[in-house]
Amino acid sequence: MLLLHLPLAFAQDIPIETGLRRWYRADDVQLASNSVTVWNDRSTDADDAEAPEFSRRPLRIASNGEIAGRPSLRFDDDRLEFDGSFIAGGSYTIFIVAGRLGNGSQEFYLG
Repeated sequence: MLLLHLPLAFAQDIPIETGLRRWYRADDVQLASNSVTVWNDRSTDADDAEAPEFSRRPLRIASNGEIAGRPSLRFDDDRLEFDGSFIAGGSYTIFIVAGRLGNGSQEFYLG
């Protein structure tokens, strides 16, 4: 599971800035070539999401016309992992900016 918060506005315009348990932005990643090795957690928990397998790293798209020219991550049977135990047994809200690449059930990107 990925929890993501990437607004279309700048950070100072985000209505929710405090109390976030995870905050991943597509412009705050560590790369090997153009694949994501670590997605940095900008929350105070600092629980970065990491790629467990070299062959299953998502790609970073530097500028995406579908998300106001901002970067995005493309997942194609890829994954990033983090400790999500904090959501067990509790209520939570997930904010995601996503887009579809086509009509297939698994054709989407996260930004």
